Amino acid sequence: MDRVTNLVLALPRKSYPGWTERANKLDAIRKAIASGTGVEQVSIVSTWTPPMRAYTDKVEIQGKQDLTGIQSQLVLVSPEVFETLGIPLVQGPNFTQSELMRPAHVALAFVRKYLTGGSPIGRHVKAPILKINRPDFVIAQGNDDWLEIIGIVADARNNGGFRQSETNSKDAPIEPAFYAPCTVVMVPYVSLMVRTKSDAETAIHSALQRLQATDSEIAVVIHHPLSWFLETMIWGQQRFIAFVFTAFSFLGLVLAATGLYSVVSYSVNQRIHEMGIRMALGAQRMDIVGSVLKSVAATVGIGIVLGLAISIGLNRVVSHWVLSSSRDPLMLALIALILVVIALFACIWPARRAANLDPMKALRTE
Repeated sequence: MDRVTNLVLALPRKSYPGWTERANKLDAIRKAIASGTGVEQVSIVSTWTPPMRAYTDKVEIQGKQDLTGIQSQLVLVSPEVFETLGIPLVQGPNFTQSELMRPAHVALAFVRKYLTGGSPIGRHVKAPILKINRPDFVIAQGNDDWLEIIGIVADARNNGGFRQSETNSKDAPIEPAFYAPCTVVMVPYVSLMVRTKSDAETAIHSALQRLQATDSEIAVVIHHPLSWFLETMIWGQQRFIAFVFTAFSFLGLVLAATGLYSVVSYSVNQRIHEMGIRMALGAQRMDIVGSVLKSVAATVGIGIVLGLAISIGLNRVVSHWVLSSSRDPLMLALIALILVVIALFACIWPARRAANLDPMKALRTE
């Protein structure tokens, strides 16, 4: 990820209105960036910045009448993208540069969800969004709207890096996707994935100089390594949520410890007269300490059992905010141990104070 940089370039307004002119310009931009010193591979990715989600819309699969209203990510790319991002082809060929410049109505697809059972090669898929009518979009003309599936690509993280969730499909790390040539629909910007050999900053600077020499009117909108998207868009959010949860958890722990100490101290003070009678009748100090600890152990034990039950019950709610599960047995055991240790320290002082009472003073206490 550190050696792959996402560049988003804005084309001059109302420039290259024809399909041939726009396609040739995209190819020229890709070649200009690729000619930079230290640049290893350049690909066009119009609708996807991994690992973020691509544009998602309804699609139709020919011959699959049982699949209505299904959703899929639509990724418009140049053929080099799979090598740039390290996504292997599982079956069938990649589309070629010549097919990109026709453009050919072909696609590569994930098949895990919608196209299981038999080979999907040769099937056709259609997405209404590929015929969107906007003045700043340039749409390739063809005989029909169907894209032929010519190959299958391996799984790639395309949903923000979230984990699989049994209860919420939007958290799945891999969603169905179809890859089509970026010249099928051309937007007024160019999104590039640039893989560099070593020093990314130097290589990208050299590539942008080559680009400016080719066309000085093209503006750089985004210039970030893919690792930046992970740090900022995904891990940054999770770290903030983790910090908030940790802060409130620590505050709750402090309040629980303070409350536990106060309750134990109060209960011991209420039993001073009783303890004086016991000590006057021959009870040992360890008996008094044991009595206090047993009463605290029962209260804490009930609290831990109820707390664990509530924590497990709220797992579905918490999973919307954090990636970890509240059903992790190691984590639950650690929390229970912390509470037991806090309870132990909270009751040691009151228990020792009760054990050191003068029986006569305790008996005179009302």
